[in-house]
Amino acid sequence: MTYPVSFVKKTSEKYHPARTLNHESESGLWLNILPFDHPELIKEIIFTTKNTGESKRCHIGILPEGSAGLFPGMDQEKPFVYTGFEPIKDGIPINIELNRYPSIACSYYTKIIRDYFSSKADVIAPNFLKDTSYLFETKTQHTEDYKVYKGVTLRVQTDWQTNQPELLVTYDGLSYISTLNLTDITDVRNIDTRNLGKVLFRKKLYAFQTLPADATYHPEEAFPVLNNKLTRLLGIEIPVTRNIQKHAHITNTIKSFYAKYLNTDSFKSIIPHKSKWKTVEKELIQKFENNTNTLVFGEDHTGNEPYEGLKAWGPAVPGPHKHVKYFFIYALADEGALQKFYDHIRDSGQKGFLNLKTYTRLPLQYEQGLNICFDRCKNPVDMIRKKINAMRLDPACRYFAFYISPWTKFEADPGKWKIYYKLKEILLRRRMMMQALESEKISNGNVKYFISNIGASMIAKLGGVPWRLNQAVEDELIVGFGAFSSSKYNAKYVGSAFCFSNDGSFEDFDCFPAEDTHEIAGAAEMALLRYRKKHPDVKRMIVHFYKKISKKELQPLEQMLRKLNIDIPVIIVSINKTFSKDLIAFRQDKGGSMPPNGTFVRVGSQQYLLHINNRHSDDTYLEGTMPMPLKINIWASDRELFNHSHLTELLMKQVHNFCFMHWRSVKHSSIPVTVAYPEMLAGMVPWFDDEILPEEGNKTLWFL
Repeated sequence: MTYPVSFVKKTSEKYHPARTLNHESESGLWLNILPFDHPELIKEIIFTTKNTGESKRCHIGILPEGSAGLFPGMDQEKPFVYTGFEPIKDGIPINIELNRYPSIACSYYTKIIRDYFSSKADVIAPNFLKDTSYLFETKTQHTEDYKVYKGVTLRVQTDWQTNQPELLVTYDGLSYISTLNLTDITDVRNIDTRNLGKVLFRKKLYAFQTLPADATYHPEEAFPVLNNKLTRLLGIEIPVTRNIQKHAHITNTIKSFYAKYLNTDSFKSIIPHKSKWKTVEKELIQKFENNTNTLVFGEDHTGNEPYEGLKAWGPAVPGPHKHVKYFFIYALADEGALQKFYDHIRDSGQKGFLNLKTYTRLPLQYEQGLNICFDRCKNPVDMIRKKINAMRLDPACRYFAFYISPWTKFEADPGKWKIYYKLKEILLRRRMMMQALESEKISNGNVKYFISNIGASMIAKLGGVPWRLNQAVEDELIVGFGAFSSSKYNAKYVGSAFCFSNDGSFEDFDCFPAEDTHEIAGAAEMALLRYRKKHPDVKRMIVHFYKKISKKELQPLEQMLRKLNIDIPVIIVSINKTFSKDLIAFRQDKGGSMPPNGTFVRVGSQQYLLHINNRHSDDTYLEGTMPMPLKINIWASDRELFNHSHLTELLMKQVHNFCFMHWRSVKHSSIPVTVAYPEMLAGMVPWFDDEILPEEGNKTLWFL
């Protein structure tokens, strides 16, 4: 779908152009890709009309001219042939030029690589003729409860510029496989098989539903991979390690795997690479000229660190409410925790730690008479609902509840942690915000480290602005979509945040099932129409989407745009919220380090890696969050938009900036709030009794 070029408005906004890194700066920037040449340009491949279940399917029309005549008995309604790249009885050999048929070539190379590793890997995750994962035991980390495996995935693909074959090498992290077999899990422990995900059976990983028939007869040879549900049910704790050097760790793991398995004569005899990682061309690397964000706090003071700024100057906008009353919802056994947190609200009493009032600058008043105490041995929801609904509230006041939970987020009983969502809904229906705290963290003294986060979240929930970006507000509509998979319904929900401006303000929220693609288009349409009433000179509409948008999801949006016949550009920025674990850029001469903050690398036609971290130059490193880069894809209503050299820079800078508007914490987020906030919303609303967002929930940041 395209629009006339005249629909692309010329803008006069000022921006700081990104600079292409000079040769010295970008030399040594590589991708975890090994380019290679075809060992032979023409390969005889045998095809058949019979699907063996483990074969590549090809439409006869894409094969060399005259191929259809070789299969006279082919079903004309299903004109497909199949190959497993092995001799097939009664099969038909066809000479395939591998450089002309990249899809077939990639599947062929995947097959021979899998055959090569069949005797080397401890476990293979078969994804037949697609990218395949190989797992290797790390015996030093085994326990009585599980075995640990380190995973690497190899994907054969074609270079987006040269169309030549290349091998993408990625690190998948660690997998924990139970030492209990299926018989132990189902018969001895009586665990519902619906809690099972992947299962190891005879060196291969399968989804439980796709286990081969042999596993039915030999369940003692099948071992489940531990997931969150299984670890809770089995009472197993998987060690959690915080690795701020994650990028370097992944890079070094890939290099070690390469040295041991890929840079060998035997492997290069089947995949003839040149023992060199793919170099990124200098014109494909750009970096923001100013890669630090200046934030505005109270009384127009500015700074770069949310924690220091909020601590010193308070919020940019404290909030509109002059009368704020708070109370506690707590278990009887947690009265001591309540008192400790109450002290943190009024006076931390500890050197170096401020109280909650100092961070919020709010006139907080304790309304002890509203406190609700419950018995943790009983489900307290109905009792709490009755008491909250019976409260006589002063309309001139704003009320805020602190819920001190006796259960942690690792609670095995789902009925316990669902209480959090129920209380959110009950309070929201009476226009009250809530902050949950774990009693254990209060009692052991750790809550003092989170007071600043609680303060930022509380300011935002009560309509204030903890901090904002020090930049001019543009007349553009930004709509964000984020998704969350609900274990309640085994379904995915999408949350939406409407009417952003580039200062981080919100005007509306909603939530709906992810499969309803017309709801996504309808949400974008309503946001656009409402926004244009207030801002008739809006320059463009930008949609931040939580993943690469599919053709199915794009179709209703295109239909909506045609129907409205809008005269402004529409751009969809797809943001992979799980970060780029497959494709990474690294510095060969810097110990595998990532590029500095604000660097974006073009890795496809309209695909980029955007780095958001604490490194402000090649030679500096600040202790703190160093997340993996975001993988970003861009779609535009008019392809002519891509000819505007500054457009990509503006879009990347915008995603970067929104990562610093996360008001749930004083640390910047790994993903922009345009995706993060809707995801939080989609994670809560399905647990509501009515599964509908109350009116108050459409306008406030209650979900922080």
